Amino acid sequence: MSKTFIAILILFTALAIGCDLFEERGKEVIRAYDRTEKIAGQESLRNIKTAIRSYHALNGKYPETLEDIENFIGSSVDPELYEYNPEDGELKLINQ
Repeated sequence: MSKTFIAILILFTALAIGCDLFEERGKEVIRAYDRTEKIAGQESLRNIKTAIRSYHALNGKYPETLEDIENFIGSSVDPELYEYNPEDGELKLINQ
C-alpha cells in the first residue's frame, strides 16, 4: 500500500468519526432546545391559568376567549398552542 492511500484512508476514517460526533452533538442541542421549549410552554400555561382565575375572580365568569385574556393581561396569547374551555376555565397545552 502506498503512503498516499494510507493517508487518505486515515483521513476518511477521521472524517467519518468526526461526522458521527457532530451528528450526536447536533442531536443533543435539539433535545436541549425541545426541553427548553416544553418548560417555557408549561410556564406560560401556568401564567395564563393564573390570569384566567384572576379574570374569573374579578368578573364572576370565565373569559369567553383567549383574546379576552390577552386584553386582561396586556400580552399576546397564541390560541393555537392551547385548548380552552370557557365553561369551566380549563386550559391545556395542545400536543403535550
